[in-house]
Order: sequence, then C-alpha cells, then structure tokens
Amino acid sequence: MKKFLAFLIILLCLVQQYSVGVNTPVSCFPPVSVAGSDFYTYFADRTMRIDYRHSGDDKTESFEMAKIASEGSWAGRTNHLNDPWKLGLYFFEVNDAASGKTIYSQGFCSVFGEWQTTAEAKAGVKTFNETIRLPWP
Repeated sequence: MKKFLAFLIILLCLVQQYSVGVNTPVSCFPPVSVAGSDFYTYFADRTMRIDYRHSGDDKTESFEMAKIASEGSWAGRTNHLNDPWKLGLYFFEVNDAASGKTIYSQGFCSVFGEWQTTAEAKAGVKTFNETIRLPWP
C-alpha cells in the first residue's frame, strides 16, 4: 500500500489550519471519490504551495510542515481534478469540509522516496525539503 494515509492526514489537517477565511476549507474527512469535480465551485484561481521536511531512513519516514504560501494564479489542471491513476509512491487528496467529497487529488514521487532505496539510507537519517502545489481551496 502506498504511503498515503499518514501523509494525507498530516497534509489535510495542516492545510485546514491555514484555510481560515477561505469559503470552503479542506478537512480530514475520509476520502470519497468524486467524478468531474468543478474547479470554480471549490477553488480560487490561486496556487497553494506547501513546503515540508521529509525525513527518515530506509525503513521509517516522517513529515514536518515548513510553510504554506500563495504563488499567484493556478497554472495546473482545472478539469479532471481527481487523479485516477494514483501514480508515484505518495498521494494526497483535498476534501470539501461540508460534504467530505474529494475535490482534488494527485499522486507523486519525491526525492526522499528515491533516496530511501539507496545504501546511504541504511546508514542513517536524512532530511529533504520538498514541496507540493495544489489549487487554493
């Protein structure tokens, strides 16, 4: 199973913290699949950048929030907001707080995930600064 659950819970809880004043903040509701989510119903035309530290060794990993920032207009997809393939070692979802619907999802790989398979990872802990971008809820 992908390293989805721990990352999802951490990400969504932290995003909710920073969504004060936004009409539809995300939440930690269980994921629910939604076909064809409407971008302009759930998102502002802005990009949310979430910077985090990804640490661990060859058998363990942890996530630590570093920063959430706005990066201007959203340049990503506005159709097919839910990633049906869930490719990559990691996967995150953004859920509507009112309905629990999954309104955006994305699979991805990280530098840490690749490093974790190396001989160096067996020798000790290392931290990588990583970023994900999503439309601003």
